[in-house]
Amino acid sequence: GFATPDDRALPVSASSRQTGDLVRGAFDMKGSGTISVIMTGTADRPAREDYARRLSALPQVARVAGPVGDGPAQLSVVPLADPGSRAAQQLVREIRRTPAPAGTGVLVGGASAVLVDAKATVGDRIPLALTLIALTTFALLFGFTRSLLLPLKAIALNALSLTAVLGAMVWIFQTGHLSHLLGFTPGPLSTTMPVLLFCIVFGLSVDYEVFVLARIKEAHDAGQDTATSIVSGVARTGGIVTAAGALLAFTLLSFGTSRVSLLQ
Repeated sequence: GFATPDDRALPVSASSRQTGDLVRGAFDMKGSGTISVIMTGTADRPAREDYARRLSALPQVARVAGPVGDGPAQLSVVPLADPGSRAAQQLVREIRRTPAPAGTGVLVGGASAVLVDAKATVGDRIPLALTLIALTTFALLFGFTRSLLLPLKAIALNALSLTAVLGAMVWIFQTGHLSHLLGFTPGPLSTTMPVLLFCIVFGLSVDYEVFVLARIKEAHDAGQDTATSIVSGVARTGGIVTAAGALLAFTLLSFGTSRVSLLQ
C-alpha cells in the first residue's frame, strides 16, 4: 500500500523517532489522526447534531466532537485506526458518502483525507500520463529508426523494468526483507514514489536505448548488414553506457546508505 511518511521513516537513533515510538507505545493514540469535518450552510442546530450522531455510528469511529454554535461548524471525528491505515482511509470515504443536512455543504480534512485525495489524484492521472509517454516514446523512436517493432520493444522492456523495480521496492521496504541489513522500519511506500520511479527508470532506459540505436542506425546507413550493424553499435556504445551506468550506480549508492527509508 501507499501512505504519507511519518517519523518512522527516520532511523531509530533519531530523537524525533524515539519520541514518536515512546508516544505510540505509552499513550492511547486515538485522536492523533482526527478527521475534521467542516459544515457550512443554513442547517439548524438539531440537523447538525443529527448529522454528528450519524457520523458517530460509522464503523471505526471512536467519538465525534461538536458542533458548536449556529454558524459554520467543525466536527472532529476521532477514528479508532491509525491515520495512514486502510480503515482510516475507508472511514474518510464513508464520511463523504454520508448525506449532510439539507442546505449544508461538507468539507473533510485531516491526515487521512489528505492521503485519500493524494492517492486518488495520482491514480486518476497515471493512465493519461502513461498513455502520453508511451505515444511520445513511440513517435520519437519511430521517427528515428523508421521501425514499428523497435519502439514497441523499447516500451515493453521499459515497462517490465519499471514493474521489476516496484516489485523489488515492495519486497524490500514494505514487507521488510533486508530491513536489518539496511536499518529501516518496514512500512507503506510513499504516495509519490511510483511517479518518481517512473520518471527515473523509464527516462534512463529510453535514454540509453537511444544511444545504442543511434550507433546501430549509423552503421546500417553506412551499408553494413543488420547483424554487423548491431554488433558495431553495441561495441561503440558499450563503454559510454557502462561508464554512465557505473556513475549512476555510485550516485544512487549514496542514497542507499542513507538512514532515512524514503531516500533509500
